Amino acid sequence: MSMSAKELLASALELTPAERFELGDEFLHSLDRPAPELDRVWNGLAANRRGEVQGTPAKDGWTSSNACGVLARRESRVRERRASRWRPTSGPLAR
Repeated sequence: MSMSAKELLASALELTPAERFELGDEFLHSLDRPAPELDRVWNGLAANRRGEVQGTPAKDGWTSSNACGVLARRESRVRERRASRWRPTSGPLAR
């Protein structure tokens, strides 16, 4: 947390419980913004469940070439992680 955020928190903690509640409520409402992409996904799911649209059967949508590409990418990421020999620099696992 930045210093100004810490100062803001310290000031907020000096407020009365009712004022803190109001402030917290305003913060939460500021986070509640529409997300068009999520709305599109949820609307598509709802339409599918109502039977208005049909999905693609897995056997048609997942070809062997897709599977090979996914597995190759996953294997590549595993190799990269092993090669980097990542070690934590802080915390309980740091040496």
